[in-house]
Amino acid sequence: MHENPKKIIVIYSGKESFGGIYTFWKNIIDNSPKNIEYKFLSLTEKIPEYPTILKPLPNFLINLSFKLNIHYYITGLYLLRYLNELKKYDLVIFNQPTAFPCGHFLKNKTKTINILHGCAKSCYDAWLKENIIYYIYYKILAFFEKISGNCCDKVLTVSEFSQMNLILEGISKPVINCGFGVNTKNHELDLSTTHLKRLKNKNEYIMLFVGRFDIGKGRNELIAIMKELSITYPNIKLICVSNKPKNHEELKKYNIGFINNVSNEELMELYLISDLFIFPTKYEGYGSVIAEAASFGLPIITSDTGIGYNLKNMDISGIYINRTNEPIATYIKQILKEYVERKRYNYSELNHLFDVKNSLKKWYDELKG
Repeated sequence: MHENPKKIIVIYSGKESFGGIYTFWKNIIDNSPKNIEYKFLSLTEKIPEYPTILKPLPNFLINLSFKLNIHYYITGLYLLRYLNELKKYDLVIFNQPTAFPCGHFLKNKTKTINILHGCAKSCYDAWLKENIIYYIYYKILAFFEKISGNCCDKVLTVSEFSQMNLILEGISKPVINCGFGVNTKNHELDLSTTHLKRLKNKNEYIMLFVGRFDIGKGRNELIAIMKELSITYPNIKLICVSNKPKNHEELKKYNIGFINNVSNEELMELYLISDLFIFPTKYEGYGSVIAEAASFGLPIITSDTGIGYNLKNMDISGIYINRTNEPIATYIKQILKEYVERKRYNYSELNHLFDVKNSLKKWYDELKG
């Protein structure tokens, strides 16, 4: 007797779907058992590749909610219009803090899970002495993570770090760390196969950054580092896989370049031609780009959030875990050490933290349970 497919709907609030959240869902769905059927319900856009029920908000409300960074809360309120539709599913998954107040009205009607990447508390901790506006914003986000999580049967998250922060925020429902990761299969270094090798001239040392080029992901630290390095080490170049900031032309004089709209294959090629991965982020739930860089054996310089929380007490050659307010001089010292050695590393001992295959079973067990 065949088991009927489990019907799951995922509430997704995003715009121009790319980045860590999209990568997260792509890994979950692409590796799911065949007896699970996923659909997305989105109020902003169709999700690439996957069946999406699009219930678009008015354009002015979409633009306003993203400008003010309140799209999660607008989504939660607007979902009240679709309660009867949501009740048709075996499981409703709220992605990020979108469950309030809708989740309250689904109790005893269908199972609900809130997936939270859980870095609001670490965000406001990071901004406490640096920027009061950001501190207040993330305080508010932490409140909504709390009430969103408490609307559901349980909360799933991606790291020990995020689990700890979500519990500290005051979520009383079970908060379960399912872990995460990427495909860590070995990548052979073969520059002859990549058309991006033109980006690397002879004797150049390329540092790679992947993510939003903003203050929270370490923009100011990256600029300060390259301002200093470009004076005495002009052959060290920083490539940022990110949207170009308004001052990108000015940043060229510090050997900072930008590439956007890259395919997954091109991103893998960029890891291949790079010599070091740098990611001085102030907050991460997990940090999949760190795991990606590790799968290519790159030296890694990052901070003690997300997966960095697990790595900070390990003495792993090639991995440097800094505080979120680490002095620039420390970063430069670490970069120059690797610049001199110019080597790659074998991080196979960390596969339990980096390989998505080790966490997928736990995710599916929780989705079925």
